Amino acid sequence: LIISEIYLFLFRTHVILGIKDNPPHGGINKINPEEYNIYSVDIYPDSLVFAVNHRHTYTYPRIDTDKEGQFPFYQPYYLLIDMQLGGSWVGAVDPKELPVEMWVDWVKYYEKR
Repeated sequence: LIISEIYLFLFRTHVILGIKDNPPHGGINKINPEEYNIYSVDIYPDSLVFAVNHRHTYTYPRIDTDKEGQFPFYQPYYLLIDMQLGGSWVGAVDPKELPVEMWVDWVKYYEKR
């Protein structure tokens, strides 16, 4: 399976809290599946900024809402790196394209002080 697009999506806001359109739910960026790609998330007090290969993909803002938990990134959390196949918005998985692999070369974490 060769994936040439990466989808970034924040599940919590749109599925658990039921906020549909504001803030935007995610972004799409093209990648080269034959090379390692660089993914980044910059965490600010009022937003998360996602990029792929140094190209802006998506900004998730903190918004004024009565929905508790819309921006829970001020507390400890962990990084999850995974692949999810199938589902209603990406389409069915073709069994002939299985198995799939995801190779991670390295992960760096920086904290601004």
